[in-house]
Amino acid sequence: MRHSEIMQERLRRCVDNEMLMYSTLAYGSMSMAWMYGRFEAGVPPEYFHGKALQAIRANLPQTKSRPDTWLLLSIYAMAITDMWHGIPTMWHSYPTRLAQVDSCLLQSSRTHLKALNALVQQAGGWTDISPYVLESAILADKYLAAFKMKPTVIPVTWDPGPIPPMMYGKSATFGYANLRQSFMNLRIDPRLQDAIQDVVCFVHIAQGLWYSQDALLTAAAEGWLFKRLNALTYRLWLLQLPKGFEDCVRHTVLLFLSSTTHYRGGYMGAAIRVHNLKLAWTESLHWPQDMDQGLYLWCVCTAALTPWPCKDRQWFRTEVRELTSEVATEFLMEHIETQLLRYLYLPDRQEVELQSLVRSLRSSAKNE
Repeated sequence: MRHSEIMQERLRRCVDNEMLMYSTLAYGSMSMAWMYGRFEAGVPPEYFHGKALQAIRANLPQTKSRPDTWLLLSIYAMAITDMWHGIPTMWHSYPTRLAQVDSCLLQSSRTHLKALNALVQQAGGWTDISPYVLESAILADKYLAAFKMKPTVIPVTWDPGPIPPMMYGKSATFGYANLRQSFMNLRIDPRLQDAIQDVVCFVHIAQGLWYSQDALLTAAAEGWLFKRLNALTYRLWLLQLPKGFEDCVRHTVLLFLSSTTHYRGGYMGAAIRVHNLKLAWTESLHWPQDMDQGLYLWCVCTAALTPWPCKDRQWFRTEVRELTSEVATEFLMEHIETQLLRYLYLPDRQEVELQSLVRSLRSSAKNE
């Protein structure tokens, strides 16, 4: 883990830094609550949160000097704790806690992020800030923006560029050569077309790094993957398009990026993006009459393959069933996978969900 050193130092500092101790306890207890349903009897996360806020106010710098890393981490902890507490999706497995969700905390979370960014900007920007602080802030920022349907707070001054240094002079194609093939024939906004091209380039490079058997997947490569993935996510999120099929495509690409990032937070983010896609879908003014049905299937199927169960995912699964109703059940898997590969689809990351979806479709067909 490339941030293990600073994470260990953070824990050591908690011994004599009250602000860091309480903010870390707030962060840790809320994390344990939403991930595993574990709540400390008599000491809720809100208790630590309140104590941390008092300590943070007492430690705010009076000048524009470079802010202390532990102060920045403590403010981030307040932002992420409020965000976790304020998003209902986080608590569906814990009805008692779900009833206590307060959406006002999402605005509080955004306020903390703005304060964090303001401190950093006053000191000269994110360039010299700890990568651990930056990457933590990016994650909170993008998920909060997606849930609130608002622009992100952190400026994208940290995009590492399309090619990582360790890949200079090496081939960036590692299979899936037909990805994006059908996008090239679409008449869509050039900004969206360029963003999709960069996503495909990122996928090829990421595949090469993931399967390099650790020869290339160094801490520096992991850092590049994280920053480039999120720079593309910010770029797509901030891209303003009129309501219609192009905006649905934009949301589907964002969903693809979340769904193929294998960790719990990525799955939760995917559930939020499925909801965003559903909103874009219902607000879409029209789809062109001559639109390739493969694109339509790719959009609904990408949503149907979301790893985190949610109500909106089921709506898209119903759409997939209608779109494939005339395909013989024994050819469903091949038919869907062939269509998805023409756009954006990674079998090694999405095939398990697709197999589950196909089994469900076959079961429904037998019962009709």
